[in-house]
Amino acid sequence: MRIDGQQHFCDVGYGGPMPAASMPLVDGLEECIKGQTFRLDQTDAFWWKLSYCSKDTFSTVMSFSPVPCEPVDFVALNAFASTHEHSVFPRLRMVNLRTPGGSVSLMGDIFTCSENGEKTVRQITEEEFLPVLEQYFHLHISLIFGTNHPVCRLSRRGILYHCPAVFLQKKMSFISVSYPSSSILQTYSSVGMPL
Repeated sequence: MRIDGQQHFCDVGYGGPMPAASMPLVDGLEECIKGQTFRLDQTDAFWWKLSYCSKDTFSTVMSFSPVPCEPVDFVALNAFASTHEHSVFPRLRMVNLRTPGGSVSLMGDIFTCSENGEKTVRQITEEEFLPVLEQYFHLHISLIFGTNHPVCRLSRRGILYHCPAVFLQKKMSFISVSYPSSSILQTYSSVGMPL
C-alpha cells in the first residue's frame, strides 16, 4: 500500500510472526513494533524479504513482491492453501488474534499468549478448546450454532480462522471453519458474530 507516496509492507499474517503495523519499504530497515523487531531487505529488483528477530537472531518469515496483483492471481494460491495435502491449513487447526499488548494463537493443541514481551506456551486438552476460544479469542461458537451443530463438534479437529473487522461502525468477527472429511473439504465461511 502507499502512504504519502511511500510504499509500505502490510500483511495480516495467518500465524507467523508479522508486524502489527505497516513498515515502509526501505532496504535494510529494522523496526521494533509492539516489542517485536522486524527487518526488510530487498533481495533483487522484484523481491523483498521480511525477517523477524528472536533471541538476537534474524530469520526469514517470508519473501514477497510489491508488484500489483489482480483478484484472479489469488485463486490458485487460495485453492492450494485451503485444499492441498501439502498445505498446513487443511491439516492443522489455527486461530490467531492480535491483542493490544501482543497476540494469542492456537496451533493444533498448542496455545500461545504473548503479552508485553512475555510469552506463555501450553498444550490444551480437547475439553479446553471451546472455553479457550471464548476466553481468549471471543469466539462463542456454541452460542451461535448450538452445542450439537457440526461446526461446534468438528471445529475441535478442524481449522478456525478469526479475522476481526469493522463494518459501518459495528464490530463483527468473521470466522471460517474448515475440516477434512473422508472425501471432501467442507467449509463454513463468513459467519458474522458480534464481539
